[in-house]
Amino acid sequence: MYANLSEIDPKTITAIKKSYGQIPFRELKKRYELTRQEILSILGNQAKVKDLIGYTIPHEKVIFISDTHLGSSFENLHYLNYVYRFAENHKVKHVVHCGDIIHGNKSPLKSMYKSPLAQLEHVIEDYPSCEGTMTHILFGNHDYDAFKEDDSYYKIIKSRPDFNPLGFRRAYLKWGKMLLSLKHHIEDYHLAIPDMCTDLNICGHGHICYYEKNNLHLPTCSVDLKTRKRYLGQPGFIYATNTDDKVKFYFFTFGPNILKAFKALDAEKFASLGLQKLENGASTTNHGCILTMKKENEHAGNIINK
Repeated sequence: MYANLSEIDPKTITAIKKSYGQIPFRELKKRYELTRQEILSILGNQAKVKDLIGYTIPHEKVIFISDTHLGSSFENLHYLNYVYRFAENHKVKHVVHCGDIIHGNKSPLKSMYKSPLAQLEHVIEDYPSCEGTMTHILFGNHDYDAFKEDDSYYKIIKSRPDFNPLGFRRAYLKWGKMLLSLKHHIEDYHLAIPDMCTDLNICGHGHICYYEKNNLHLPTCSVDLKTRKRYLGQPGFIYATNTDDKVKFYFFTFGPNILKAFKALDAEKFASLGLQKLENGASTTNHGCILTMKKENEHAGNIINK
């Protein structure tokens, strides 16, 4: 797996640019044994919009989650299980995970998940699902730290038929008339797919839910809580609907308001509190619609020339 264009053979780069448009995009990946994101980074602004869009969501409802950090002391499968029960009950067919599905090589890790491979096996075996629901996964900085050690880890994720990996750091989704950009900061990953004009950026990494300058930042779905300026970190998820002429985003949180970030030593205790609350029925708080967007004409998704 490459992190910079300079690591790729210049002859390969030239060949891909010359043959793009004459050879199907999928064939380019197979012929040069490169990922979709690596091909797009090579093509830059030469890439066509249809190839930049990672997936088109045909349904009216989507759930957005991020930063589950499975394998760490911060993971909370009770939160995740609730999200997928919610999806099943509300007939949501698409869940978008915006990065850091695992914790990678950083501490604190649970004793049985010290290696990235153990964490990925944990995801394959224990990450919840519901019939007919697809999970689209953008990978974040913790995922990248693990994946760069072994390219085969990507194939492990793809072994789940309900998982659709979208690459690292950035991906685009089409949802009705909206074009969404998914983002998760990765400091050491420099393969950038072209910038496009989008209706909304949906961002993982920060662990706090807030909206600012066309960026909807997602809460963590773990107990690794943060604070930022006036925003308080609360674990939760976003439920979004795309009907009539409006798109609405609803923020659901787990448990009580949290005024500080929990240290690693507190994580297990907080996880048990979360389990008690879920079992007692007081599972989530619906903070209502936090963002409404009026749908205009279908977004063209023009590439921004730098």
